[in-house]
Amino acid sequence: MDLQDFVLLNETGRVIDVFGQTAKVQVSTLEGIFTINGKCRDGVLHVGDFVKVGLVIANNTYLVEKI
Repeated sequence: MDLQDFVLLNETGRVIDVFGQTAKVQVSTLEGIFTINGKCRDGVLHVGDFVKVGLVIANNTYLVEKI
């Protein structure tokens, strides 16, 4: 894990695009605005959904949980 992973952990983001089982999520923090890929295990994500960022599973891809 690098610094970005710790900054994003447990932050809230908004889904801005969905392709297959992966969603593009925009997260705003005090350190800046990040665009990451998110995978949700327990449901289908739609544009506009809010998610909580979890652990990194691959390069710039994180587990996300719909809130």
